[in-house]
Amino acid sequence: MDKQSLIIVGDFNRTDFLYVAKILKDNYKIYFLEYTLKSEVERDEYKQYGEAIFWSDFISAQDLINKIKPVKVLFYFIETFNHVAVNVACKVAGIKTYHIEHGIRSHEFLKMDFSIPPLSLTDRLKNYAAIISTIRTRFKGRQFFKNTVKNLPSVYADFLIHYFNIRKKESIAKTFELVKSEYRLADEYISFSPKIFDFHILNDHLPATYPVKFIGCPSFDYLAELKIENPGNETILFIDSGFETQLLFGWNEENKKEFLQHLLGFSESTGKKLLIKIHPYGNIELYKELIHNRNASIITNAQFIDSIQSSTIIIGFYSTLLMPLMAMKHTVCFSLEMHPASVAKPLSDFLTKTGASLQIKKWEELYIAYQDIDTLYQQQLMKKDEFIKNWLYKFDGNSSERFIQAIQS
Repeated sequence: MDKQSLIIVGDFNRTDFLYVAKILKDNYKIYFLEYTLKSEVERDEYKQYGEAIFWSDFISAQDLINKIKPVKVLFYFIETFNHVAVNVACKVAGIKTYHIEHGIRSHEFLKMDFSIPPLSLTDRLKNYAAIISTIRTRFKGRQFFKNTVKNLPSVYADFLIHYFNIRKKESIAKTFELVKSEYRLADEYISFSPKIFDFHILNDHLPATYPVKFIGCPSFDYLAELKIENPGNETILFIDSGFETQLLFGWNEENKKEFLQHLLGFSESTGKKLLIKIHPYGNIELYKELIHNRNASIITNAQFIDSIQSSTIIIGFYSTLLMPLMAMKHTVCFSLEMHPASVAKPLSDFLTKTGASLQIKKWEELYIAYQDIDTLYQQQLMKKDEFIKNWLYKFDGNSSERFIQAIQS
């Protein structure tokens, strides 16, 4: 018997956006959708789980639905014109849509300034060249949206035109504030935890009773299943961010190098080896240059488990990957807040308020905390269960099963 089709809308160039397909591949025929043209795909890891389709393959959302015949459509985000067009067309066709999680979400983020500094003339010229090179792609993607509008009943078409007129002028957050409509929303949310869902309640302007199922984080199941009875203490595991690649919070490659020198200095002062888990957006060459002939190494995904087992001390910013490490009974966690630019509110406040991680704003604070690491370990250990309940829902290795049940119910 042939499997039913299911579409996952999201950036399938990224490994961390493939976890849903990995879970569902035995139950459904998976199609990935995010890009207009095949030339935009940078990696082929997704081929293990399904097939890529593109906006340019279809005349409209109706054409997409007629050809693929999905029984369900899962969105990581519903933001772009085409995202919203597909969501609306699914409602008309009676196809259930779901909003699924990618990573950390905190309503605190809504108050933060994620703007980047003004670009140099050289960088602006590069941006203009990049925009010009994508005109054909943009045109094809826009035609999909326009053709969808033409083939919808007037009430739905009017909504899409309204969304288009607002979004082309406003940020996504402002658009969501101005366009409060069920047509913009998935039929149901599948969220990792109550605290993470709080973000969507505020950001997406959801009614208090909007349908949601909590499942925990499926991509952490393999970590929850680890049995670490005799953890090592010979290394420090650093979970990095990609701020410098996006020029966020004052970060650039030069001050990132300075930061890493300080971090190397700290790890060497403890006599431990520094293990660096680079963010998917990070520039590996920058790290290679700095750690040459130092007691440090870059770890791959395959080495991650061994790194956890050999590390009691975990250092990071506020990445999603820090959360399961905060839940583990053998760890002591630090959330760093040494950003080059002034940040109105520390990014990791929502995590460090749980008591399962210690916020560090100056290098001196990290050195002082290390002097009494055993006491800090006991303090954090007492806070881990409450942290898990609020932010991970459950940390038991069964989130994938709960996800399948949520999709099939």
